[in-house]
Amino acid sequence: MKLFSMPKSLVLSASIIFMLNSYCCAPKVNDFRKASKIDRIMDSWVGHYQSELVAYWGAPTEIVSDGKGGSVVIYESLKGTWGNLRDKRIVGGTHYPTKSRQPGYAATRIFYVNEEGIIYSWKWSGL
Repeated sequence: MKLFSMPKSLVLSASIIFMLNSYCCAPKVNDFRKASKIDRIMDSWVGHYQSELVAYWGAPTEIVSDGKGGSVVIYESLKGTWGNLRDKRIVGGTHYPTKSRQPGYAATRIFYVNEEGIIYSWKWSGL
């Protein structure tokens, strides 16, 4: 006894849509690996001095006060970016605008430093 019947083409179409949606919208395994690696790297700096971080990573994008005697150290880099839309090329003393470029996204790494200069926390965004 059949409870209901669907045309085979409808079942096949629904199955394909479900599989494509699962593949396209689910987080990729590689993203989880990258995120886990970033977590380990960031966490490895907890307990170290800000000066050690800067000596190893180089000058941060910005250092701001946390309002409690400590600081917030921010590193930001552009990923998947082919340049600034306002870039100009100088050739023979003449400015030529470069081709349109597509912006990417910012990868941000933030470290929280206490008043003794020791990193106690962190957060990040952008793989």
